[in-house]
Amino acid sequence: MAGYDPNGGPGSGIGAVTMEAALSQYLDGGAHTFEILSNGGFTAVVVLKPKMTLSIGEVVFQFGNDLQQNQITLWRIMKVIIFGIS
Repeated sequence: MAGYDPNGGPGSGIGAVTMEAALSQYLDGGAHTFEILSNGGFTAVVVLKPKMTLSIGEVVFQFGNDLQQNQITLWRIMKVIIFGIS
């Protein structure tokens, strides 16, 4: 399970939820309906501080309920950050 670090985040003392990729940690926000049009849009903020270069990819965040479609995803491969909507 991800943990809260009171010294993490941008600046000092702001705090952040931190996760270790090697432990396959994640947050499950549960089921939600994103009414993007009627709610005026969608915003997600991520402060990403990778500790290592990967030879394979890792998902930073993913919203959706299908493996191939209806997804909002941010992932990285090596030092490249990729954002996708499918």
